[in-house]
Amino acid sequence: MVDSDPITPLLTLPEAILLTCDALTAFIFDPLDEMKVTTNAGRTYGDMRELDGAVWAGFTDAEVGYVIVNEHPGGAVRLWRTADAGAERSMISLP
Repeated sequence: MVDSDPITPLLTLPEAILLTCDALTAFIFDPLDEMKVTTNAGRTYGDMRELDGAVWAGFTDAEVGYVIVNEHPGGAVRLWRTADAGAERSMISLP
């Protein structure tokens, strides 16, 4: 028997960007909106409110990554860094 119910996605962001660190950990964000993280292969997602407004994110390896956040249009631009796949984050001072 085929289930005719549509699949309901756990998370929907219209212009989402997905960054994966490993088989379990990934970040998904909609530029200038919200940042989410999963550490269980997408079963659940958590908020990363300090990274809301991200305009760019990238990882140099599975652990080290950077996020540029524009706090609001015309507002402060912040650079964040992680060395443990996002478990802990710190803001880097910009000149």
